Amino acid sequence: MGRYLEKYEALQKDFLGVEDLSVLEELSYNKARLLMIELIDEIKEYNLKNPNSKWRYSNTKTFRISKGFIIEKFNYDESYIFKKAKEELQLGL
Repeated sequence: MGRYLEKYEALQKDFLGVEDLSVLEELSYNKARLLMIELIDEIKEYNLKNPNSKWRYSNTKTFRISKGFIIEKFNYDESYIFKKAKEELQLGL
């Protein structure tokens, strides 16, 4: 499967997990898990400072972060990823 197609599929969810972050950031699972923990801490701090504009997350059994936070944090262009994924499908990559 193509690299952009995997990223596009990861961005189809409202909440992204460690596996999705691993695909998006092209990291091993363990590195993505550590990054996820850092991001959750960042969200907690943000939510304390901004009670009227909170990001949602889950740090129970499975870590999950709002897709919007990930897009904003890493400056992803969803339309570009979609375009590249479509090209990969057309080329059969």
